[in-house]
Amino acid sequence: MKLIDEKTTKYLIESLNLDSMPEENKNEVLTKVLELISERAGAKIMENFSEEEITEFEAVSKNDLEKMEEFLIAKNPDAKKIFDEEVKITKDELLDIKLKIEA
Repeated sequence: MKLIDEKTTKYLIESLNLDSMPEENKNEVLTKVLELISERAGAKIMENFSEEEITEFEAVSKNDLEKMEEFLIAKNPDAKKIFDEEVKITKDELLDIKLKIEA
């Protein structure tokens, strides 16, 4: 299971109207948004980790995204739900900022 799958990526592209941007800019913005979501959701999942689990996570996450996802899911079966919630929260925040800028 991927925590941020292709369906989620397409949802973000459409919701944030990234398709209207040049491909290079779209990819750059999308990468930054996905990194933000991953950091926020990962922090929520790790709130209850022991020092040992944090050290283990840091070692795993440096080398392999797939192993990092497997680790988070193994430690918290609700990891996908937490990521999905963070996708919606982040999308809403970004759209709110966009509206304020355009106003």
